Amino acid sequence: MSSGFAKGYTPWNKGLTKETDARVKKIAENISKSLKGIDHSNEIYRKKISETLKGHEVSDVTRAKISESMIAFASTDYGKKRHHEMRLKQWSNEGFREQRSNRVTADWENVEFRDKQKDARNINPNKLEQDFARTFPKLEFVGDFSFIVGSKNPDFILPDTNFCVDLFGDYWHELEEEQKRIRYFKKKGYDLTIIWEHEWTNNKDEIIEKINNAIEKNA
Repeated sequence: MSSGFAKGYTPWNKGLTKETDARVKKIAENISKSLKGIDHSNEIYRKKISETLKGHEVSDVTRAKISESMIAFASTDYGKKRHHEMRLKQWSNEGFREQRSNRVTADWENVEFRDKQKDARNINPNKLEQDFARTFPKLEFVGDFSFIVGSKNPDFILPDTNFCVDLFGDYWHELEEEQKRIRYFKKKGYDLTIIWEHEWTNNKDEIIEKINNAIEKNA
């Protein structure tokens, strides 16, 4: 659908905030006052708005004004608070979480989506992954999104098996992630082993024996 604006059109308030522009500040204050106390997630409120607009064609100018007002409102402290509250309410809903999870999984199962992510991120093995790959030539590096389990991307797989390995950098990961991720892969039918960076650095011989035993067991 055409917006009705000439190519290159820039909203008057682009880049402006209530801290830098008196007009944006005034609009934000007016919107904040008018919306305070209104529960926008309320079904009755949404239905009234829908019925009011039903059958009315909203002009491009009006759409632009609405968009500008919403941007101004979002920059206010109250607007930020309301957005945060609404997001918390959404994520506390089990149905929403399941729907979100299913959508993310469907995206990653789509080969075209996966290829776009792979090209956009241009991922190559880091030093830890390169060292690990040299040590275990039977394992294949797939941390570039070339292999997906549900919505998760392991770092290595043993081809033609359900054995996977993830390398966790100490800086990037929290301890509680480990068991959560292992359970996710198990639910999908995969056996995931997680190796932490400090384990590889400090106990390399033990890790080599552990992974070689796993490879022999799953081969």
